[in-house]
Amino acid sequence: GLVEGATDLATAVFRAGDAETSDHRVRVYRQGPPIPIADLVPLFDHLGLRDPLEEAVGPWRGMHPEIDFRLAVDGEVEGLGERVNITVYRIVQECLNNIVKHAAASTAEVSVSRVDEDGRDSLRVTVRDNGRGLVDPAAVRATRFGMLGMRERAEALGGRLEVAGGEGGGLSVGVVIPLVES
Repeated sequence: GLVEGATDLATAVFRAGDAETSDHRVRVYRQGPPIPIADLVPLFDHLGLRDPLEEAVGPWRGMHPEIDFRLAVDGEVEGLGERVNITVYRIVQECLNNIVKHAAASTAEVSVSRVDEDGRDSLRVTVRDNGRGLVDPAAVRATRFGMLGMRERAEALGGRLEVAGGEGGGLSVGVVIPLVES
């Protein structure tokens, strides 16, 4: 269970105390069923981006063992700020949901890395699968609002959404978000 006296995830992490190691907080954080985003918001600054992304990918592995879900995080992705972390988390959630519902894929890969994009420190997030791509008109209709939402989230941070793929070649959804120096 959670830390004594805690009834929700956020309380559990904060009651774990600053004196505890981040490893302890991660163990507390990962217990239980998938976590609603409202409970994750206060955690993004404490846990960074890596662990919430693992939390986003983890439940899909158990629910869909026929799909090989992979997560690769490269470079320093901690301390990016709540807005960037939530945006990335939501985009990854949407992509994984679309893969499970529409792709008929056997592999889903999520990669996150710090990159130099046009001379700017940026975060690149790519979610790709080996499914059927966007050739099924019903799948295109079903995912259009999700794609629009992902594009709007990326653009709100000065970023962009890139979608590539085709029949039999799977689909790749990429997001590049410039990181503002604080």
